[in-house]
Amino acid sequence: MKKQVIFLNAIMTSIQVGVSGIVLFILYWFLLKTIGVEQIGIWSVVLAVVSVANVASLGLEGSVVKFVAQYLAGNKYDFISLLTQTAVIFVTLSMGITLAFLYPIFKWIIGLIVAKDSLALGISILPIAILIPLLTAIRTILQAAINGCQRFDITRSVQMIEAILNLLLCFMLVPVYKLKGVAVAFLIPTFVTLVLSWILARKLVHLPFIPYRWDSRVFKEIIFYGVNFQVISIAVMAYEPVTKSLLSRFGGLAMVGYFSIAARMVQQLRLLVVSAVEVIVPVVADLKESSIKHIKSLYLNSYRLLFYIALPLHSLIIISAPLVSKLWIGSYNSTFVIFTTLIALGYFLDTLDRPAYHTFLGVGRLHWNVIGAIVVAILNVTLGLFFGIFFNGFGVVVAWIVSVILGSSVIIIFYHLENKVPLTDLLPMASRRLALVCLIATLFFLGILYKLSYVFNLIVFDIAIVLLFLGAVSIPLWHHSMRDKLISLIFSPKIGVMEN
Repeated sequence: MKKQVIFLNAIMTSIQVGVSGIVLFILYWFLLKTIGVEQIGIWSVVLAVVSVANVASLGLEGSVVKFVAQYLAGNKYDFISLLTQTAVIFVTLSMGITLAFLYPIFKWIIGLIVAKDSLALGISILPIAILIPLLTAIRTILQAAINGCQRFDITRSVQMIEAILNLLLCFMLVPVYKLKGVAVAFLIPTFVTLVLSWILARKLVHLPFIPYRWDSRVFKEIIFYGVNFQVISIAVMAYEPVTKSLLSRFGGLAMVGYFSIAARMVQQLRLLVVSAVEVIVPVVADLKESSIKHIKSLYLNSYRLLFYIALPLHSLIIISAPLVSKLWIGSYNSTFVIFTTLIALGYFLDTLDRPAYHTFLGVGRLHWNVIGAIVVAILNVTLGLFFGIFFNGFGVVVAWIVSVILGSSVIIIFYHLENKVPLTDLLPMASRRLALVCLIATLFFLGILYKLSYVFNLIVFDIAIVLLFLGAVSIPLWHHSMRDKLISLIFSPKIGVMEN
């Protein structure tokens, strides 16, 4: 990958994350004011239920990224077009049939987990919500082909358009149509960005106006690789849908709403670092064909850079939770703050496994990714039920976080063992002082917030705490050796070949 492409991908990723973050803040602030947290919870539950149909895509998007990158390295452009068309045709048919078959089952499931007084509203948006997974699955295949060509800048631009269009439509439709307006405001941008992704993919991978070419040999190749993604997809059904279902059952729709808001916020912020790691898949696929010795170097540099950025970022999320609650919700909300803290802790360790996860994808060895997903799925269901019974909705979220941490640990630990990378590198030597400062500063300022927030119940007090935390953490960040490497990465002709 040329340095210009890396730089462009990094710039567009940063812009996309920033724009989407601003849009997300405005969107949920607006929805909280217009429809309230319980209706946000209903929308989240319905979306989570219909997302179960994603299993029908068989995880082909992962196959498309890998094989497009592999074929591109071999200049097999006709195969790229054939592969993309085959994947689009299959996903369209499989998702369409699956959604039609599951529609009555979805209605039954929603009836089980949504309170009776909100059931009619949840069922009313189901016909609209059920179209979103279908359109998203097709769009995902097209964007996977674009990403396989190492043009993440294109997909990031499309994602920005979707976020902005979603916000504008919510402003127009929600005051009049309430929750149905939310559903339509999500559906239309999904369709628009599907069409836009098709137009852009056509130019990049030479697709016809309408996909018509099907090749059973190519399908067998991508489906064999995608079988592991299929298992992961099934396991993923026990993540968000199960968590939100259990939350609705043991904590109520308001808890689902606050959990959804907190999770979206943390996910959006962590995209600042996670999105950059996604480029590992096509790069590793390319290196596997040309220079396999650089894969380990790519992993180590990616992990150390990720640790350097992710640690202070997730610590900042925890410290900022009370401030965000007051700005976003309008007052200090303990449920939102607790959920944000728990999710930030869980996602920090999940973030650290991304280099191992994506490297496994790039080299085509997915068994540890599959095992990690299964661990999360089993623990999330069993612990979620147990903790939910005894500790209500908060227990459900704790169970989810514990499951994510343990599942992520499986992936990263066994990557190190298989590739003879010392486990001590999980806490990079150069980042140990930074880790200590982040830990002490986070605990210290959380203590201050807990002790004095009732005395100084002002937004300016929360801002001061955040600024003091940033001041404390900025010292080890500035003097960290990774700061220079982060700058040099932009000007490096190859990703992953920096000196350690």
